[in-house]
Parts: sequence; structure tokens; C-alpha cells
Amino acid sequence: MSDPRPVKRLKKRHWLGILLVCLVLYGVSTMTRTLGIHPVFDCPEQTLSQGEVQALFEDGVKLTEQDMRGEYSMMSSIDAGLPLLKTAAKHGHRGAMAEYRGHFLRLGAVEMMGVGGLSSPDATAEGMMWKILGVHLGDAVSPHDAETFKVLLDPEVAFPEGFFSSPTGTAWMFQMLSNSGLDWARRQAHAWRGCWPGQSPTAQ
Repeated sequence: MSDPRPVKRLKKRHWLGILLVCLVLYGVSTMTRTLGIHPVFDCPEQTLSQGEVQALFEDGVKLTEQDMRGEYSMMSSIDAGLPLLKTAAKHGHRGAMAEYRGHFLRLGAVEMMGVGGLSSPDATAEGMMWKILGVHLGDAVSPHDAETFKVLLDPEVAFPEGFFSSPTGTAWMFQMLSNSGLDWARRQAHAWRGCWPGQSPTAQ
């Protein structure tokens, strides 16, 4: 009778190999912005009415604020509300854009946590994309951030030396980002700057 142990060991190695590949693929999927392999998309499809978008925004905020502890939201509540806020944001709702990016910037850059299926660096890049987009759509820029946003609003401008190591203003968050992650953020924001009728993109 043949010894079954070598066959069992081969099967075990086979499944361990599959598990390892799955873990690697999952890890990569949470860091596509950081690795420079995340696509830049065209304008989001607009399928909802203004009333439906407003309802999504309000429900999304309620979900993210459910079971709050003082100033802190529960991760389960944030995870429940983010999809609604994202859909409303993609329909041009400025309040939803602000709420959505706020969660990603706070968790990704400040608390260095992953959120929405993204690693901390990718979550920060996602938040920065919406922040840059907000400036394209008319959000004010503080005087000490003026030079920073000259670079962020124009994806053809090279990142200056020391751009990722500044401790002040918006730029301190860049320490959490890769060159590729921030470049994706400004390119995606630039691509979406004219997607919503009635908004006022910044002049380019």
C-alpha cells in the first residue's frame, strides 16, 4: 500500500499557495492608489433625482452618526453610511462630498486606519481626491495652502522637492501618501471638475 502522507502534504501546500495568492491580491486591492495602478474614471453616471440624492445624504449622515461615543463614530456605523454618502457625492452633492472626504482623511491620515476596504494610505488618497475636487468646484483655499494647491489643481505640474515632507497646512497629510497616491488624487479630481451642471470649476 502506498504512503498517503506525501499526497496530503502536496494538497496542503497547494491550498496554502492559493491562500497566499488570495492574501496578496487582497492586499494589492487595498493599495491600488498607492501603487499607481488605480484608474482615473470619467464622470460618474447621474441616475437619481435631486430629492433622491438629498435623501441619500441625510440617511448616510444618520447612519455614520449612529451609536456615536462623544465625538467618535463607530466603525460599523461609518461603514454603513459611507456607500450612501459616496453615491450622493458622485451625484454632485457638496455636503456629501465634505462628509465623505472627512471620514477618509480623519481615519486615513490622522488615525492611520483603513476604511471602506482601503488601506490607510489609499484612504488618505481617496480623501485628498475629494478635497482637491472641492477646491476645483469653488471651496476656499487658505493663504498658507495657496502654493500647495497650485500643484494639486494642475496634474501636469511636477511635485516640488520637499512637497511630501511639509509639516504645515494641508501638506502635512502628504507624509501619509506615496507620490503615485497623491498624483492619482489630483488627476481624478481634475477629470471630475466639470461633471456636475451648475457647479463652478476653477479656471485652468
